Amino acid sequence: MFGLSFKEKTTEALQRGTKAALTGGFFHYTQAQRFGLNDEATSWLYTEALAHQIYMLGLLYKNSTLGKYKWATYEFSIKSITSALTDHEIKEGLTPGSISSFVFKRCYEIDQLTPKERETGEEYSQSAKLIADKDPRANQKNITKALENAVGSYFEQARKMFGI
Repeated sequence: MFGLSFKEKTTEALQRGTKAALTGGFFHYTQAQRFGLNDEATSWLYTEALAHQIYMLGLLYKNSTLGKYKWATYEFSIKSITSALTDHEIKEGLTPGSISSFVFKRCYEIDQLTPKERETGEEYSQSAKLIADKDPRANQKNITKALENAVGSYFEQARKMFGI
């Protein structure tokens, strides 16, 4: 990222952070399969993990850049993330917007929780319950812990891109 403007570096960080989540570096689809859930619940678990990582990416952007520059808006971050999501969807033969629509809807739902609820990890428990609704055999406690661990690892790496 040498020689790039701060805006270009921020775009790159948002897109790289999105790609890292999509490639399963912190929660891969095979990890979701290890829970022994039915196909629907396994897919749901994987997409929940993706949504939580993208939500964390948004928080990192918000805390490091949002509002500090005229261009540093929510729209800027959403466009940068959406660009990476759409590229992935096209490469994988998916309908453009299929992942991003779910991810941003879920990020909105997480954002509607109170700060206290997010502080106590309610968003992860909420995800585990959604997955258990798809497969009653789901161990909600283990799923909650797996999501927390994946997002914690993601945070530790992604924060470096934002100088946090």
